[in-house]
Amino acid sequence: MTGIGTETFSSGNGGNLTINASESVILRGNQSIVFNPNPLDPNSIRQAGQTTTGLTTATFGTGNAGKLSLSTSSLVIQNGAGITSAPLLTERNNGQVTLSGGKGGELSITATESIEIQGQAGIATATLGNGDAGKLFLKSGRITLEEGATISADTIIGPVATSTDSVATSINAFGNAGDITIETNQLMVRSGSRIGAATANAGKGGNITINASESVEVIGTSADGTVPSGVFTAALPGSTKKAGDLEITTGKLTLEDGAEISAQSQGEGDAGNIDINVSDRLTATDGNIITATTQSAGGEIKITAKDIRLRGDSDITTSVFSGADNGGNITITTDSLIAFADSDILAFARDGRGGNITFTTPIFFGFAFRPAPPGTDPATLDNNNRVDINASAAIPGDIQGLPNLAHITNSLTELPDNLIDTDNLLANSCIVRTSEQEGKFIITGGGNLPTRPGDASVSRYPTGEVRTVPSQSASRPWQKGDPIVEATGVYQLPNGRLVMGRECS
Repeated sequence: MTGIGTETFSSGNGGNLTINASESVILRGNQSIVFNPNPLDPNSIRQAGQTTTGLTTATFGTGNAGKLSLSTSSLVIQNGAGITSAPLLTERNNGQVTLSGGKGGELSITATESIEIQGQAGIATATLGNGDAGKLFLKSGRITLEEGATISADTIIGPVATSTDSVATSINAFGNAGDITIETNQLMVRSGSRIGAATANAGKGGNITINASESVEVIGTSADGTVPSGVFTAALPGSTKKAGDLEITTGKLTLEDGAEISAQSQGEGDAGNIDINVSDRLTATDGNIITATTQSAGGEIKITAKDIRLRGDSDITTSVFSGADNGGNITITTDSLIAFADSDILAFARDGRGGNITFTTPIFFGFAFRPAPPGTDPATLDNNNRVDINASAAIPGDIQGLPNLAHITNSLTELPDNLIDTDNLLANSCIVRTSEQEGKFIITGGGNLPTRPGDASVSRYPTGEVRTVPSQSASRPWQKGDPIVEATGVYQLPNGRLVMGRECS
């Protein structure tokens, strides 16, 4: 390894590692390491947690790894470099591999300006043993992940190659995955990069909390299109505990080009819950928000946003693919929900009760939307070029709060051609009115209207101030048969309104 680190090989705790750099920290490696590019594929993990270039605190024994703290203005990690804290494997002289029992150290990074992670590089807390992974905390003005970069807190299983044998040795870690907390103004996750907490075997899944005051952008997939950019919590095959929960609070949230936000379980544990709060607009274009399980209860999705726009094939779904457990509920609160193309909102449970879908919104529009009947196979609702909202299951769930638009379907009618004759609206009275004789003058058409909002009106008629008259001079109300006297000018009332009338004699 090239870099700086602290380690413990016994029951004693490892030392802490603290770095303070006033301007910048740059870590560059010369090869790819694999933190876990695909959070749902345990076979993608090789030599996880064993960073070749970077900063690390580790334990190979029963003692805990030390805390790693870094403070700087700008942090750049590239080309296989990384910052890690983890319990690791112990390889004895005979090639026997044992799992460490110590806990991973807490990892805390503050970069006032920016954190940039590029390529197969990352920041990670992990456990390959029985000890828990440490917590991971990041704080920066802007955080960017590109080209397969990772921020992760995982419990790792699967084959790991030893230095004495080219044959991989199987490991089964029992520690809990760590929690991830990110505080930033702007978060960008692109081109197959991910923020994730995955667990296997008996370990609990880690939670992910993201607070981005301005925006979160999750865009694209890996170069070969197999790994979506995203924010994930996952319980891998063979796990017995629940996947972690995921919470995002931001000003604007953008999902594009295959990106995902998901909480999934492929084991016995339930899927995690997703809670999204957006003060302005949530926009998804071919992006998905998903909770899914293969054999246990589905996680819930709660979304609160000022406006929601779904374009392309953008789905919000909770799914249970087998077993009698219930599907997860979906709750959406927004001022307006507009969905186009093949965007769907689905709560599905194959053998259990479907999740409920609850809307709190005054405005909904779905392209070619029409409710699908109960029991509809959700597979038939995808790629049908229309918006679908469905809670299918052995026992269907409820859909509540969706605005009823049936009353406006085919309700357009032709307007009459007869326009108001303004000449007939001129009354035989002067402009000065009294309480005994009040009326209205309405004129239609676009003549003399301002060309733009805020512009002054231009009148063809002379204008003047309205003179008051004593109340006792109230005139007799106009009656049918009286002559109609045309207006002689436009006058401004005390409240600023312009009216047409005639001079009082």
